[in-house]
Amino acid sequence: ALGCYTAAKTRGGAGLAAHGCFALAAAAGASYQLVSKPATRRHAPVAVAAWAYSYAAVGTALSAAALWACGISLCPECSSFYSVPLEAWPALAWWIICSTCVNYALMMWCVKRSSPTLVS
Repeated sequence: ALGCYTAAKTRGGAGLAAHGCFALAAAAGASYQLVSKPATRRHAPVAVAAWAYSYAAVGTALSAAALWACGISLCPECSSFYSVPLEAWPALAWWIICSTCVNYALMMWCVKRSSPTLVS
């Protein structure tokens, strides 16, 4: 998402690529809801969201490691791959807990009780 935002602020091909990236993110979100509907019949909605986030965390870690290995840092202020500025921890906690975990758990709860197209 950070790469998409950065590319969107430029003009030309990078801006066009950012629009494609946003469209791909929207399609991925819709696909997630459609694919997760059958899983919510067998498992608790929170468990479905937790498994999805576990897989996403692995993918994100691999992507970040690949970028770091190529010399691209998503956090210029960070001194190493594992370093996060202390000032960023409250914002990260809010983002992870409220904007992500709670949001997707509620979304899966809604998908279980209605249709994915209605929730989307």
